[in-house]
Order: sequence, then structure tokens, then C-alpha cells
Amino acid sequence: MTGINKINKWSSIEFEQTGYVTLSNTLYDNIYQVQAGECIVIDHSQNQMNFNRYRYYDFLHKVGSTYKIGELFSLMDYSINNVFRRLDQSTKNKTLVVPLSGGLDSRLIISNIHKIGRKNVLCFFYGRKNSREELVSKSIARELSYNWVSVEYTKKKWNECFNDGSFAKYFRYAGNGSSLPHIQDFLAIKELKNRSLLPENSVFIPGHTGDFISGGHIPNMHNLSNINKESLVNSIIDKHYILWIIKNYPHFSIINKYITSRVKHALKSHDIISKNDLANIFENWEWKERQSKFIINSCRVYEFYGFEWRLPLWDLEFINYWSRIPLEMRENKKLYKEYLLNSNYKNLFSDFNYKNFEKNNFKSFFKKTSIAKYLLSIYNRYYAYYHFSYNGMVKFSQLLSIYRFRYNINSIMIVYYLKMLNKDK
Repeated sequence: MTGINKINKWSSIEFEQTGYVTLSNTLYDNIYQVQAGECIVIDHSQNQMNFNRYRYYDFLHKVGSTYKIGELFSLMDYSINNVFRRLDQSTKNKTLVVPLSGGLDSRLIISNIHKIGRKNVLCFFYGRKNSREELVSKSIARELSYNWVSVEYTKKKWNECFNDGSFAKYFRYAGNGSSLPHIQDFLAIKELKNRSLLPENSVFIPGHTGDFISGGHIPNMHNLSNINKESLVNSIIDKHYILWIIKNYPHFSIINKYITSRVKHALKSHDIISKNDLANIFENWEWKERQSKFIINSCRVYEFYGFEWRLPLWDLEFINYWSRIPLEMRENKKLYKEYLLNSNYKNLFSDFNYKNFEKNNFKSFFKKTSIAKYLLSIYNRYYAYYHFSYNGMVKFSQLLSIYRFRYNINSIMIVYYLKMLNKDK
């Protein structure tokens, strides 16, 4: 088949690995996407249309002056105060709706919303009833005297949602032919709206993506034998090209060669001669790809149901602050964690401290061992099915049989989305 509806074989292979198509390609032949930090200028001065790409922003760290820890805290305070002042101004007379998981990012969001004096706020949690995360979320909202609601995820709810037509409509709306639609809070927003708990003027304020911006995704340099471009390419592939386990696939070597060349092409203009370079370009690649095309694209679920959203942690001033923070203060979110514990608004970061600030003890040591990493991979694969009741869409028996080489629920939703696109042709 020719024309714009033809799905590109290699793009779909990459999509199955990552959940998005990298660079300017999409799943379709001859259709391209605008990347993060880019704009397209259309020039028809020569009696024909010319399309030119221009980069107006790049997520890169340019470390300059060194600051003492107290100065860094003060500068972060100043930046965050400005960010939430702008948030307040842009959402006047609107209801702020905060997905409150109890993690660091959502705590930072809700504490600063409270600090600026906002009253008309709804916090919500979704997942397994009476889980530790739910109890923390509820406790934080109660401490701030904010309304809080929990949406319990069950097998029955997912099964009904998956088969009532709204799921397929959302996928067609949010996929863009290049990104896997994010499903984690789809059921929660659907139910909150059906229960008339969301005013029409609601603005969602998710915590995307404090853990990334603050350095939480930087590769462990101690595990790298060399600091060079090859190590960077391998780090990107090992971290991001994991959704389809293909090592036993007959054409593994061909696919792996294609993926490697794809990543190398994306990095061709960068030299890697230091740890700073490697961390910087690793984060730059993820910003352009996973963050923009999957994580931030998850906000399409709010649009799908007719609501606005804001991302205060992606405010340019906050990003520019982190662009000046040296690597040693970003690794393992060191500065971020220390700042939150030091500021500790209403003790939200100490009293409800169930997982975020690990001490240097046996537990943190064990997590770095090979056996722990293997157990963690199993946990990451199966926990979401339990916590979010995804077995309402995918049976455990299917997970262990026809989907045994699919890493998690996103891997399986990729199969669903590609089948939908092929059917729509």
C-alpha cells in the first residue's frame, strides 16, 4: 500500500521497543513530527513552499559558577516561588486538581500550591485500595485541609473501560502516530468526571517531571567501563529500548544494528570526553524523546476529557536553575532530596517519609547488587498489574504466554495501538 497511511516497518519496530518514534519520524511513511524545542518556518516567497526547522531551545547543562549548598537552596526557593506565582496568576478562579501519589514531585506541587494560599483544590489518588501509597496521599491532603478523593482500580472497571469504546477513542486522539497514549490515570479521570467531581474550570497540575529534571535518570557512572560515545549509546539502549524483549528473536542482530545506528545518528553532533558530557547528552536525548513524547504527552488525557493542565516543574525558570547545577549535585537527585528535607514544608517531607530518602544502610547497598536488580525487574513487570488491576484488560495467563516477551503493560498497549492503526488504514 502506498500513500500516507502506510506504516513504516522500522518505525514500528522502534516503537515496540520504546513506545515512541525517535527523531522527526513517525509511524507513517512521509509524515514527520516537530520535535521538542523546535519550530517549523514555512517560506513561500519563491512561489513554492519550503519547510525549515529551527531549534529555539535545547535541554543542556552549562555549569558555570560554583555555589555553596545554602546558596543553592536559596536560589531554588526563589525559582520555585516565582514558578508558583505564575501558576497562581494563570489559573485564577479555577479549581486546581492535583494527582497526589505521595511521591516527592507531587508533594512539592501540593505544598507550594498551599503556600501560595490556594483554597479551591482537589487532590486525588488512584490505584489499590488501602495501599501504603493511598494512606500517605490521604494523610498529606488532610494535613493541608484539602479535599481528597480516591479512585479504586479494579479488574471489573478496567474491563468495562477497555470495551466501552472510550479507550479506543482516547488512543486515536492521543497517539499522534508517534507516541503510545499513557493509560495509567485514564480510568481515574474518566471516573472523576462521571461522578461529577471535576468542575468545568478544573486545571490539572501533575508533578511531571521533577525526578528527571533533578538528575534522577542519570546513568550510574560506576557501572561504565569507559566514558565515551559507545558507553552513552549503550546506556540509552539499555534504559529506553526495553519494552520488547528481543534477544531470542530470530532477527535480533538486524534489529539491534538498526537501533544502534538510530541512536548514534541522534548523537552525531556530540562529543563525549567526560562524565559531565555523558550525563548531559543522556538527559538531552531523553528530554527530546521519552519525556516529550511519552511523559508530557500523558497530559493529553486531561485534554481528552475537556480540561486544562499546567506543568510547573517544566517552567523555564526552574529548568534554567537546574541547567547550572553540577553533576555531583544531580546524581541520585542529591540536591533535590536535600532541598526538600531542608525546606520540609509543614513536615510533609519528613513525617510521611516511607520510601523517598534512603539511608546508607544494607537496603540501599543490596539494591545495587545483580540479584536485587534482577528481582527489581520482575517486581517492575508484575507490580503494576497488581497495583493498577491491569489484569482487567490483560489476563495473567496471557502475560505468561503470548505476552511473555513484553516487558510491561505499555508493551502490550503498543501491540493494541499498532493493531488499531493497521485496522484504520
